[in-house]
Amino acid sequence: MGRMVWTTGDRRGHVHDTPDCHGAKTADYRTRAEYVEVDLAQVHNPVPCKRCFPDLPELRVWHPFCKICNKKRALPCPHNGAVRVIQPRRGQWTGQFGTSTYDPDMVTYVHRWVWPENAWRFTLVEPLYAE
Repeated sequence: MGRMVWTTGDRRGHVHDTPDCHGAKTADYRTRAEYVEVDLAQVHNPVPCKRCFPDLPELRVWHPFCKICNKKRALPCPHNGAVRVIQPRRGQWTGQFGTSTYDPDMVTYVHRWVWPENAWRFTLVEPLYAE
């Protein structure tokens, strides 16, 4: 049995050391969600509370601006270290304007650029390590 934490099951997997944490009370003051005690291994992508776990290191990622694309924000592109992935899109409109129909079962695949820390969610176009 691993470490037991308190969570509501929503809010992106925030976990607390105690159910009466001040951070838990202020975060859910509108919903008044009930906290349940679960094993930390059962929480998908847990986000530890900064008040309950102050000694844990925080991952700070810096994304560079692209001087070639000249965007106002740091968006993923092939020039600043992004990774190309295949993203499935469900649903497609087919036909001409005015007579088109929506097919919710059709799946199309789109190539897009994402940051390396988010690439695990998708299928890589060119994997780094071929098996």
